[in-house]
Amino acid sequence: MKGLLALAGIVSCGVAFAIVPDVGSDINFIGLVRDGDNDRGSGVLITPRCVLTARHVPGNRFHLPGGEMRTGVRINHPRADLAIINFDVDFANFVEPLYENNLNRNVTLAGFGLTGVRRDNGTGFNLTANTFGTLRQGRNRLGRRADVTVNGARFLGLQFDLDSGRAEDPPARRDRLGDGEALDGEAAIASGDSGGAALIRQNDRWRLVGINSFQVDENNNYNPADPRNPTIAELNNLFDFGDTAWVVDIGGVLRDPDPVNPIVDDYGAWIRANCAVPEPGSMAALGLGLSALVARRRRRR
Repeated sequence: MKGLLALAGIVSCGVAFAIVPDVGSDINFIGLVRDGDNDRGSGVLITPRCVLTARHVPGNRFHLPGGEMRTGVRINHPRADLAIINFDVDFANFVEPLYENNLNRNVTLAGFGLTGVRRDNGTGFNLTANTFGTLRQGRNRLGRRADVTVNGARFLGLQFDLDSGRAEDPPARRDRLGDGEALDGEAAIASGDSGGAALIRQNDRWRLVGINSFQVDENNNYNPADPRNPTIAELNNLFDFGDTAWVVDIGGVLRDPDPVNPIVDDYGAWIRANCAVPEPGSMAALGLGLSALVARRRRRR
């Protein structure tokens, strides 16, 4: 049976999932979700006043790196591993979600937390202690879509695998999902970044297609029934080549045909219904700025 590392709460110091290997990022719309005095995972600004994160990441406070801490109002999705935190003041930057079929897309994974270095024997990565708090990014391909349930959350997910990129490795380590071998910058999510982003570039700007949720220990090295917080050494086992992970497919619609208790979860509709938007005055200012930008571009032609 496959082991699952699913929740931020089981990770030492309460952090969630992160990006391996260590590649820095200049993305400016992802910050840290805080519960009390502790940062617990990542969150993604999808309007100037709305953060989207994973439901299993606790807290209703949020800050960008180097920015002030703000407290908002939290709304958890009733089933999916999604949550919204709304604020009454604007943040400067945000990313628009893309509510489309995002299966088989190459994505950039971004989040905070621990990172790691490649093992000498080529079997995966070892985590590096005390590396939480830096935004990092890497690449992978969303190769499979499925209805998944983990630790009480049920959602439509998009899965990716950590491919080794080595011709001498067995198929399960080179390309477990059969969706193509390692990309340049192939990366995984792990301790430090639940609630972070799966992104694509479209028309020269970022778009959000998924929220980082959990990782699967395909090589059976981790015991999810162990009630202790796992140590760094134990978490290292979750970075074997051939392991996989899931993001919540925010463009998806989960349909359960159960005649007694049918479920239809349209994540885009839920996000649009619950996310705060700027006040009309702020929207007018944003529109004025956009009009000025268009006018300047026209004058340069």
